Amino acid sequence: MNKQHGFVNVAAVSPKVEIGNPVYNGTMAIVTLTELQDVDIVVFPELSITGYSCKDLFFNQEFLDTAWTVILEVAKSIQNQVVVMGCPIKVSSKLYNCAVVMNKGEVIGVVPKTHLPNFGEFEEARFFTSGKGCSDLLLDGDIPFGTDLLFDVDGAVIGVEICADLWTQIPPSSYQSMAGANILLNLSASNDIVGKDKYRKELVANQSGRCVAAYVYACSDKSESTSDTVMSGHSIIASNGKILAERTRFTDVNFIKSTIDIQALDHYRVSGSQYESDDGQQFNLVPVTFDHTDIVPVLPKNPFLDGLTNRRLDHILEIQTNGLAQRLSKLPKDTPVVIGVSGGLDSTLALLIAVEAFKKIGRHPSEITGITMPGFGTTETTKTNAHKLMELLGVTQKTISITNTCTNIFDDLEHNGEHDLTFENVQARYRTLLLMSNGFVIGTGDMSEIALGYCTYNGDHMSMYNVNCGVPKTLVKKLVQRNIVNGDPLDQGYYYDPVGVVLQQIVDMEYAHELIPEKEGEKTLSTEDIIGPYPLHDFFLDHFIGDGFGMRKMFDTALMSTDYDAHTVKKTLKTFITKFFYNQFKRSCVPDGPKVGRISLSPRGDWRMVSDVSVTEFLRKIEEIEIDE
Repeated sequence: MNKQHGFVNVAAVSPKVEIGNPVYNGTMAIVTLTELQDVDIVVFPELSITGYSCKDLFFNQEFLDTAWTVILEVAKSIQNQVVVMGCPIKVSSKLYNCAVVMNKGEVIGVVPKTHLPNFGEFEEARFFTSGKGCSDLLLDGDIPFGTDLLFDVDGAVIGVEICADLWTQIPPSSYQSMAGANILLNLSASNDIVGKDKYRKELVANQSGRCVAAYVYACSDKSESTSDTVMSGHSIIASNGKILAERTRFTDVNFIKSTIDIQALDHYRVSGSQYESDDGQQFNLVPVTFDHTDIVPVLPKNPFLDGLTNRRLDHILEIQTNGLAQRLSKLPKDTPVVIGVSGGLDSTLALLIAVEAFKKIGRHPSEITGITMPGFGTTETTKTNAHKLMELLGVTQKTISITNTCTNIFDDLEHNGEHDLTFENVQARYRTLLLMSNGFVIGTGDMSEIALGYCTYNGDHMSMYNVNCGVPKTLVKKLVQRNIVNGDPLDQGYYYDPVGVVLQQIVDMEYAHELIPEKEGEKTLSTEDIIGPYPLHDFFLDHFIGDGFGMRKMFDTALMSTDYDAHTVKKTLKTFITKFFYNQFKRSCVPDGPKVGRISLSPRGDWRMVSDVSVTEFLRKIEEIEIDE
């Protein structure tokens, strides 16, 4: 466990089990644990020390004694881990289906199952007593026993339930999470029938989302199949509604593992309105002794692209299209609609969305006016791509050169033509003036540019509706690529040759604002040459806004997860934080636009920050980061 960053490694084990042979099962558990020394919390399935299907054998005292003796032997083998195994335990002449929690050579707590299924192939009420209401009990003199236990590992608060507990109207884990548990464990012997795996997966994901917690579900292996039931070992790890790991059913791989970020979970609970704490049910907190490590997990290097499928891309395009269509439908019919088309990725995506939105409201793309405004740095490639794309999409074209007017403005300002910020801002603001003077302006700037303030205030910063405001730079390219189909398109709205050829040329270009004239024999300066790599900026954007990462945590995870060296990561992090704070004033008055993912920078919704907040402490934290030479 990394206490500084809140990372906890967890595993769900689906071991090979011999039904009725605790000694074998305990021995194999110890072997498995030797393979999981890097894991902090390990969960085995329900009744895994004996096997789930022992039936009346559970009544045999010698059998129960053997199972408990083996549990104690397993506990002795455990050092810097929390391990939870299923075991039948008799307390005061009542038999319980239990989860045994072990740490550093000892059993530190036992949680009995609350809800006992007693239908169809399940007959647990024949053998076991519900643990409902069990509290303040001690086993073997000093081991806490009851459904009122939570286990605290320096901020990782563990709640435990067993199989059917999750499948009830209000699972025990719901109360555990309201009492502070952020890692929920389930020891399960859920059998495999047609369609159950999908429901099980949805159940685990949804419970983790409702509880704003991690949920680790360990399910019995196929080796426990017997008589009328077949087990498949469908183990699952989820966090806040997202599946992190899933064991393929009937596989021979006996465990899955993942890393949980408990600091991020706490951030979601603090910043999200859906999480509520409740003092109605009282829990006893069992402290757990732990030696900390410096583990830093490998996170998706492009978080906005993680798990990206064509279906999700289509969904994003639908959100953008329908948002714009709704806004357009409320305009007077004769309102001219314009968009600045540069031949770059952002304006290309906005143009594609505009065309589809017009079709959706029953209007022809020719009613859109695409305006190209070549200036001092405009290249022939982008200008040609812009004209060709508009021609193929049936958009009305207009070209207005800005060089003469901008030169006159420079004269009025007594500016010497130096390629400075004024030189760039005059061009951006004049282009916006032209667009605003022609009609209802569809904005094109993406979320990464909004985060960095990489836009000119009251220039390309402004529009009547910005379709790209919820889309980060790394995702823009994927959305444009999604519009390219080779051969006959199977999905309406997507383009094949010749539109696809132009789109591919645009996708292949470097990011460049084209405000500075090219020098003969020199390569055009790309945006990333100026501010740093967009993949890094988007990595920081996602984890700073979405997960509440601190500076050191962002540096460490970026260094571990991306392809950039330490100097680049630190320099880009400093650039990101500086620009993000200094440019809040631009975000405080951005146009309307659709939120498409988990984060947004709209001052009316997700991100509220005063324009004068100090960045000093954040920059100091970055400067403290030492880099090995």
